[in-house]
Amino acid sequence: MSRRTCKQCGRIQPSWNFRSRYICKGCAAVQSHARYLANRDRILATQQAYRERCKARRLEASSPEETEWIADPHSIDDAYVQLAACILRLAFDRYRRILCRCARGDATEAEVQAIEHELCTPYYAALSLHRVDLPALCRSMREEIGVNLDSDKKEVKV
Repeated sequence: MSRRTCKQCGRIQPSWNFRSRYICKGCAAVQSHARYLANRDRILATQQAYRERCKARRLEASSPEETEWIADPHSIDDAYVQLAACILRLAFDRYRRILCRCARGDATEAEVQAIEHELCTPYYAALSLHRVDLPALCRSMREEIGVNLDSDKKEVKV
């Protein structure tokens, strides 16, 4: 069995324990790990620099109004009010479409009553900040489109 001396650690080992002609497997592993650590540090530094460049680019691209919006806490409240208004608008648009379908005969009164029941819940009242009488609004939309439900006839008789 042939033996060699490692140029790195100086140990005499059997030839099958060598990676290259002069370096044993143990020293090669250490070198490999050192290369891995160096590459990892280089990659992490590159990624960090890239994130910093992206952050700077976003700040440069943002308009003064956007940075003012971020700095002003009252504008966040305005954004929530606008979101609630958008939710209400979409819900009533859907209600109007169902009413139009019911007037044409494509939808049933049960569908209209189900959506109207949903619109008159406390959740939608909270979205309107309790400033809108939602049942009255539903009634006025039904009268505007010309849809009469059985519940309207019962209310009239009483």
